[in-house]
Amino acid sequence: MKIDDKNTIINLLKIASNEIFLFEDLKKHTTFKLVNSFAKAVIVCNTENALLKTLKILKNKNAFSKKSKTYHLAKQNLILGYGSNVLFKDDFYNDYIIKLGKNFKKLVLKKNFIEVGAGVNLFALNKFLSNNSLCGLEWSYGIPGSVGGAVIMNAGAFGHSFLEFVTEVKILCGGKIFWTNNFSYSYRNSTFKENKNIILEVRLKLSKGKKDEILKNQKAFFEKRLSTQPQEFSAGSVFKHVFIDDKILYPAKMIDNLGLKGVKIGDAEISTKHAGFIINNKNATSRDVLTLINLIERKVEENFKVKIEPEIEII
Repeated sequence: MKIDDKNTIINLLKIASNEIFLFEDLKKHTTFKLVNSFAKAVIVCNTENALLKTLKILKNKNAFSKKSKTYHLAKQNLILGYGSNVLFKDDFYNDYIIKLGKNFKKLVLKKNFIEVGAGVNLFALNKFLSNNSLCGLEWSYGIPGSVGGAVIMNAGAFGHSFLEFVTEVKILCGGKIFWTNNFSYSYRNSTFKENKNIILEVRLKLSKGKKDEILKNQKAFFEKRLSTQPQEFSAGSVFKHVFIDDKILYPAKMIDNLGLKGVKIGDAEISTKHAGFIINNKNATSRDVLTLINLIERKVEENFKVKIEPEIEII
């Protein structure tokens, strides 16, 4: 592993409110905690201005390859949130990862809505909501993700989805920052997932409730999650539901019916508690997980004539 674009690093280091971690262990930034997984660099941008400057540098960077005697352009900028729904398929991600820092973790209560930074995790959001007697998102208590990620993938559980409660989204698009309510969403999908705009902040419309009742509901949803989902390291539910006409097919049920619970490849294992999860027993690698995903997809298609798609983002 080596850095072949030192000028880019030098320019990024000049941005005062940036934090840069070279050859960073991705175990620190993902919930899967896989071993032997690294990135060229993780850049924490703590302000909007720092983010704009960083993206400009990465867009214009020319990394010279001595072998091919050519310059290559940067890939699509990767903004990583809590890292709860991602799997890096290679041991070394040979590009830059951006994370949103301090100024993207705001929680502000306005008259009819709240403004929430994309970097706020759902535990912190739910605590803020219960403290201010705002109800509607209790079902999300316990989901290990960030608000930005919840918007992009339209995170959901127990019959609800996050974008039901979002009225406006602050985005970075084409070098400009602005609020928009021009978006659509569906099951585990959204306009933002398709157009790759960067989510900076959201406005949520919620209802007033009783604090005791909100806390009670949060606890109930959390306990249900604990009782039905594995608590070992994972990336959450691996596969999307399959919709055929008016039917919903649940991958976890098909996997369970095939007797695949507990099947292991390396230290990656199909959870014995919930067949829709793959867990990291201790030292699983991305290759272990990907091989297990491919095995599940093949077995389901062979036996049920159905193709299932990963819900987690494979990068």
